Amino acid sequence: MSDLTTLIISDLHVGGGPSDPGDDHIYQGSELIRFLDQQAATHDGQAGSLELIFNGDFLEFAQTNAAAFHLFSDHCWCTAAESFEKLNTIIGGHPDIFAALKRFQDSGNSVTIVAGNHDVDLAWLAVQDRIREVAGSKVRFEIGKKWISRYDEKLQIGHGHMYDDANRFKHWDNPILKYSDGVDRLEMCPGTMFMVKFVNQLEAEYPFADNLLPISKLFSVLMREDKAGLGSVAWLFVKLLASSSIKDLSATASQDIEK
Repeated sequence: MSDLTTLIISDLHVGGGPSDPGDDHIYQGSELIRFLDQQAATHDGQAGSLELIFNGDFLEFAQTNAAAFHLFSDHCWCTAAESFEKLNTIIGGHPDIFAALKRFQDSGNSVTIVAGNHDVDLAWLAVQDRIREVAGSKVRFEIGKKWISRYDEKLQIGHGHMYDDANRFKHWDNPILKYSDGVDRLEMCPGTMFMVKFVNQLEAEYPFADNLLPISKLFSVLMREDKAGLGSVAWLFVKLLASSSIKDLSATASQDIEK
């Protein structure tokens, strides 16, 4: 382990590519591809002593191919088939990224993908297998952990969503739960519910919506540019609150989930 050099990247949110409105990946100049190829060409890269860790939210399942998610629940996210469909949209939108990941491993370098709140879909084995098909058969996954460690625990790496009430999962150690109709689905955290019911609809008119922080900045921009637009935003938010109780916006269990 002492000869290993660890590279850590977080929150790329790679989505469905230019044709998919849910793609939240900054893709100018193929930065990620250039980074992977440059690192693979270094002394450590040629020696196969690099480990690249994607520390959560590498892939943007929550916004990509929104039509693939059919339940529109407040508590349960995708089935394996729905997550698989979203993944294929991502792969189809960015085949060059997955090809670059495969090249990166040609000399023995390794890739570890840690699940975050936007890519809890990595918990499905079918999703993992599909990623290995296009990105290399030795890609490793870390699912259901608050943090991982390297170098005899001197380095601790965590995505951090489990420390945030809006993005915490009650069953992060195994987020695949049985829905009330007997179908296995992923748990949905409150933040993803807000994304699906509010932000995805908002981005159809304002593509920059979820890139503005704090949220007050978004409202100030909309007020300045389009008062009618702000009214539509407020209406969407009212519809969200009307269809989702305050309990739904906290990390509580759903009656729709069989425990």
